[in-house]
Amino acid sequence: MFKSVFEADDLFGEVSKECGLIVRDVELFGMDLVSAIEETRKITPSDNFRELLNDLLLVHRSGGDLTSFFNAKSEGYREIARNEMDSLLQFLEMIAEVYVTAFLARA
Repeated sequence: MFKSVFEADDLFGEVSKECGLIVRDVELFGMDLVSAIEETRKITPSDNFRELLNDLLLVHRSGGDLTSFFNAKSEGYREIARNEMDSLLQFLEMIAEVYVTAFLARA
């Protein structure tokens, strides 16, 4: 999974670079996957990615269902993205109103 995200860097941006660190640690340095995830978790600047890796390690260590974990996390991230888009849309609507109002006031 980490290798797939790393190879799809045009889709995932900075996250793919972080996944690339995990892939590098496993394939080049011979680390086990759990250790590579722990090392990346320590150095990643992204709070969201750090939380994802931490939760992934907890699920793995407890023997939880990774499919359910990823489904729940992806739904949570989709909801966050939806909320951010709604906020941006409201901001753009406000700017459009100000622009139209200012344009009409000048005319």
